[in-house]
Amino acid sequence: MRILLLPFIWLGRALHWLRIGILNLLTLAILLFLIAFLAYKLFYQVAVPDDAALLVAPQGSLFYSRNESWQTRALDHLDGRKPAGVSIRQMVQAIDRASTDARIHLLELNLSDFGGGSITQLDTVARALQRFRAHGKPIYAYAPDYSQEAYLLAAQANHIYMPKLGTVLITGFSTRGLYFKGLLDKLGITVYSFRQGKYKSAMEPLTLTHMSKSAQVENAAWLKVWWDTYLQNVAKGRGLKATLVSRYADQLPELLENYQGNAAELALKQGLITRIGDEHAFRQAVAAALKQPPKHIKKIGLHAYLAATEP
Repeated sequence: MRILLLPFIWLGRALHWLRIGILNLLTLAILLFLIAFLAYKLFYQVAVPDDAALLVAPQGSLFYSRNESWQTRALDHLDGRKPAGVSIRQMVQAIDRASTDARIHLLELNLSDFGGGSITQLDTVARALQRFRAHGKPIYAYAPDYSQEAYLLAAQANHIYMPKLGTVLITGFSTRGLYFKGLLDKLGITVYSFRQGKYKSAMEPLTLTHMSKSAQVENAAWLKVWWDTYLQNVAKGRGLKATLVSRYADQLPELLENYQGNAAELALKQGLITRIGDEHAFRQAVAAALKQPPKHIKKIGLHAYLAATEP
């Protein structure tokens, strides 16, 4: 009977040692990977080239802090995946450091993939760009089209490029809500709301079919603060009167009609951009400012610069 079981015993022992061998190899591979990763982080140093440009090319929207778990951030870091969006703290920190760094001669602001942000977020970054420019270092901005959010940052640049089919779209701020009173009436649902004071609009979507007069006054007040902040930042960056920027937003259709629909020429004549040119012309201008060949421009990205200049 034991002789009949011998092949199975040998097979069990072979599988046992095979399993141990595979587990040991996997453990060794993980340890080697961790050692190599730690050695890379400890000993590899990014160097900031002399006479370089700081490249700020935000992809996605601005954020103050990420909501992902630390496990997700660790996996993204190991895979080399960049987070969707850009940290305001990191962006401002890099711009402020570069403003006093003798190795950085200019800032290249590429807003082609910029997703925007709130007025307070944009104002924070715009102020950092203003500080950079105040140190006598130029900012070159480019985008195929400028949304209202992107243009607030671009307006802080000395040189703003846009292709001939591009548009600077400034429309102002607005708000609207969904009102369910008509639906609730059809469903036979009655909502009872009690409020103290005049400007109490939280329950209006359930009790009205449209925005009340008091809610209109309330919303107009904070929208005006947003709009005034926007106008002041754009006017300060471009050296224009705030009324001119406001007129551009209010009368954009009429102004476009006067220029036969040529939005780029309109933006140039209004002083919103400095030159009509594609990305190739933009690269040529940056290279000329650095006195370097266009194919070999010395530049360093935002994250690499932060890593290279971290105390």
